[in-house]
Amino acid sequence: MMTSIKNFPKIFISYSWHPEKHRQRVRDFVLSLESQGIDCIFDEDFSELKPPQGGWKRWIPEQIEKADFVLIIFTEGYERRRMLKDETGGRGVAYEADVIMEELYSSYSQSKKYILVVFDENDKSHIPSNWKSLPTCSLYNEEALENLVQHLKDQPPSNLISTESQQRREEREESTPVKTKQADKQFKRKRKEALITHLAELEPHEISAICVALLKDSEYRNFPKPQPERSHALTSYFERFNRTDELVEHIRKRKPELYKMIEQDMEE
Repeated sequence: MMTSIKNFPKIFISYSWHPEKHRQRVRDFVLSLESQGIDCIFDEDFSELKPPQGGWKRWIPEQIEKADFVLIIFTEGYERRRMLKDETGGRGVAYEADVIMEELYSSYSQSKKYILVVFDENDKSHIPSNWKSLPTCSLYNEEALENLVQHLKDQPPSNLISTESQQRREEREESTPVKTKQADKQFKRKRKEALITHLAELEPHEISAICVALLKDSEYRNFPKPQPERSHALTSYFERFNRTDELVEHIRKRKPELYKMIEQDMEE
């Protein structure tokens, strides 16, 4: 019998891509969240030259609406791009901010969905006055990340979605046959639980071999070393980038006995 995994809320990350040092810091922050089981909606699998299907203008509002929380990584650069004062680009940030402001306006700035995140103390001075009512997580303070993770996990997602937003989501999902949607959701849940359970039972060198085979060096360095956190982070990472089939296929070829146990759990 497998231990059930709590469905943590989905988190959308709004941030500025530049400079690259800041972008890497955001990557590390996202991996830290995912290593603790939090599902992040992140744009790292896209680029300025290869935007998501339908384009950024469609993807951004859909992902913000889908998210239970939006973490706004606030910097001076984010504010400059939000106000279109950065000639090097940043229209994605400006568009995200417009979507966020529209929802804040409709909720009279009372939405609990949005949280500002600052890496450095001086970033606070650039927060605009109409955003200062939002809760702020200062990651330069000790235990701030731990407190943020606990807050995200403790909030029931269903209580954080406005009635109007929930209604729009339900209307959008009506086009998908209920049985097909439920079956697909159940399959993915069982597969994720089975992977987490059985990867956690591997010896450290065995899961390291899987990581080395399937991940880039930069990706591998950011994963936690101890189990079972590592198996959860690894499974969530492949799921976020739609690479779970690749992970399962690797296990089927290299560890057939492990694959049989995973497959058996999925059939129960």
